[in-house]
Order: sequence, then structure tokens, then C-alpha cells
Amino acid sequence: MHSAVLAGDIRMLFAYTFYSYGFTFFLFNYLAVIPFFADSLNPILLIAPRMISSVFMVMSLVLLDATLKNLSATNFDRAGSIFFLIIMPGLWFNATWFHPDFMMTGFLMLSIYFLSLDILPKSSSFNKAVIFWAIAMAVKIQAVSMAPLFLWSFFFRKEVRHLRSETILLLCKFFLQIVIIYVILNPYLLHPDGMNAWLASQLSEASKMVPENTSALISIKERLNFAVLNFYLPLITFLGLICLAISAFIQDFKDKTASFYGALCFTFFLNIGYLLFFVNKGWNHYYLPLAFMAPLIFVLGIKSFLVSKNYQFTALLLILGVQGYAFIPAMKANFFERLNDQVLSRDSLYRYKPLINSLEDMESKNDDLYRVLQDRVSKNTTILSHAYIGFPFSRLNMSYDQVTIIQRKLTSKDIDSFASLKDASRYMLLRKETIGGIKNNFVKELILGRNDLIVLEETDNFSLIGFREIQID
Repeated sequence: MHSAVLAGDIRMLFAYTFYSYGFTFFLFNYLAVIPFFADSLNPILLIAPRMISSVFMVMSLVLLDATLKNLSATNFDRAGSIFFLIIMPGLWFNATWFHPDFMMTGFLMLSIYFLSLDILPKSSSFNKAVIFWAIAMAVKIQAVSMAPLFLWSFFFRKEVRHLRSETILLLCKFFLQIVIIYVILNPYLLHPDGMNAWLASQLSEASKMVPENTSALISIKERLNFAVLNFYLPLITFLGLICLAISAFIQDFKDKTASFYGALCFTFFLNIGYLLFFVNKGWNHYYLPLAFMAPLIFVLGIKSFLVSKNYQFTALLLILGVQGYAFIPAMKANFFERLNDQVLSRDSLYRYKPLINSLEDMESKNDDLYRVLQDRVSKNTTILSHAYIGFPFSRLNMSYDQVTIIQRKLTSKDIDSFASLKDASRYMLLRKETIGGIKNNFVKELILGRNDLIVLEETDNFSLIGFREIQID
């Protein structure tokens, strides 16, 4: 993005590949770090985006408390809800990650806050809720799954016997409002190429939900364990929450009251069902907005089903006790792992083979890479690298713009494009094994049939691929 700004290249500015994440997310983070670009090795460039995620985490917690206050929750309910969330390992696992989930969740919680003020579609609060929902979608398209929160009020009220012209006009108004906000915050959609890139990205994501190879299917049990039970809710709490949500929205549906609580439960239930049964991933960050909805459902459900304040207090205390029993030991283990310079590898977790990375191991790999490259690189060297290798920029006196990191598997097109560069020295750095112990045979595939490539050196962790002598114009 910074290179695009310096070059004045609008096309490059919007060519960021991950179109499920909005341009707003990348622009916000870019503006946060732009004062520090003079020194390309400044650690603030890495720290600031992670701090932004933390800020949106705090914002989400504050908005949860404000929403509960709107709903006349007691101080104990509000404090208990915050405690319920902050002992979730998933909250902290995502709090310092450069990813749009907490930014999206923050705007969703702002939307839920305004809905808690007034869920009637004609109200100004409902209109504000729609605006912040649209912003959340512009940050990450996943927020579209919160649509039932808004549609509940349109179709499940006693007075809505059929779609009247007034209802249709309101729906059209909100739809147009959402589209305008989304396009303003993602202006590349105004160009046909931008629209095509966005559509291709969404279709690609949709195709990954059900893999062609059945061996790649993740079982429901694995999805539940890796995405929910290990990070947000123990099984008994999760089942209780599901039962509470089902009973609440069924009652709301029968009464045709279309209450805020009914909308919340309906949306939660639909999202849980969709993520568990139709998304072939057990990735915990997909469930982050639902984690913030859980305490709202519990607090409102307890008040709805239990009349006695003593029973309400006891029920919430029991829920918090189960939550603490399930996750405080895990939080304690995570804390001491951090003190010992160890951390759970995110990459290994998303391959469903969790491993702990230690600073000592990372430094050893870093030393290996430095040894291999120290006599080969200069200010004119360019490198095409797999992600998650841990490149020693500072030790090699190289800048970030000398290394292009590819998040996916390299293709022949990537290699051809890289080979055409007019640089005196260029290399490809391939991770030899994926975190999780699965060997990567792509190095052999890459060399096979290409006379311009050669393996210069291999270690247990990576392969360094060089280009044979090519005439430089």
C-alpha cells in the first residue's frame, strides 16, 4: 500500500488480494503506521496494527457493558458478563493479531448497542444500527451474517401481516444505504476490474466451504473443539446457550413480538448452525462476534425465565463458575508460556495440529537463515518467500521492500513473473515443512522441468532456490 502511494498507482493501492477484508481495514492500519515508514525496520510498523486490534477489543467490551446498561442489567450482571468474556482464551488469542475480526466485532457491537435502544425499523436508533452494521461489513464481509438481527423486526411482528408498501420502502432504503456505505468504503468496486476481483474472491471463499476432496473435510467434532470449546465456551455452557437461544426465539416467534432478545437468539442460532455445519473450518476467529453475543443471551435469558432475583444471581454465578473452571487453568498455562517465551503457533492451530513455538527455536531457525544468506545478499537482492519463515531483516541489513512474501502456495506464474525481474541477485525461499510436521514436497515439484532454477542450500526448515545465470539487459 505504501509503495502504491509513493508511486501514485491507484490500481496497486487496491490490489491487496484479500477482498473478504475491506479496504477500510487496510487503510486504517496504514494511516496508523505511516509516520514510521521512514525507518522500514521500525518495530512500531509491526506493533501498531496489533495494538489496533486490542483497542477494538476494549471497545467491544465497553459497548457490551453499555448495551447491558441499556437493558437495565444489574451491576453484577454487567461485571459478570465482562468476566465471562475476559477469561475466554479466544479473546486474547485474537486481541493482538493483525486481522479484521476485532474491528468488525467492534462495529457490530456498536450496531447491537443502538438496536438495544430501539429495535423498531422506523426509529433513528435502528437506522444508526444499520449504518454501523454496513461499516462492519465493509471491514469484513462476514458481518453480513448478522442480517437476521435486522430482518427479525420486519417479518415477525404482529402488525406485519404482509409486505406493505411502507415496509418495502423501508427495506429498499436500508438496502440502498448499506450498498452506498459499502462502496464508499471499498471504492475499487466502482471499476469493473475491482468488481470482478471482489466477485472472484467471494466465489473462491465460497468454493472452499465444501472441498472437492472428501478427505479434506473437517469433522463437526473438530470444528466444535477447535473453534468453540477450546476457546470460548465449555460444552455444558455451549449446550445451555443453544437451548436458551432456541426456546427464546421460538417463544418470540409464537408471540410475534419481534423483541431485541428474540432477534439476538435467532441470529446466534443461525450463525452457530451455519459455521458448524456449512463452513469447513474450525477457526476460532469466525466465532468472535458470537462470543460477545453469548453473555447478552445469558443475562436476558436468566431474567426472562427466572423471576426471583436470588435465583437470577445464583444462575449467573453458576455459569461464571463453570466458565472459570474450564478456562482459568488454560489462561494460567498461557500466561506462564509467555513468560517462558513460548506461544501457541496460530498456523499449526489452523492445521488442527497445535504446537508450541519457543523463542529459542525461532532464534535457531533465524540463525540458520542468516548463515545461508549472509554472503549472498546485498542492497540489490530481491527474495520471493513463503510466509512464517522469520526473515532476519535487521541482521542482513535488508529492507522489507526487498522481500515479497506469498501467503499461499507458489505457482508457475509467480515464478515466471519473479524470473523476469532485472535484478543481479534474486532467490526464492521456500518453507520446507509446514508447522505441524507435514513435509512439503513442493521444492522438487518446482525444480522439475525448469533449467533456470537450482537448489542452492537446504536446511531442516527451508530451501533456498536460486536462478542460474540470466543475461541482464
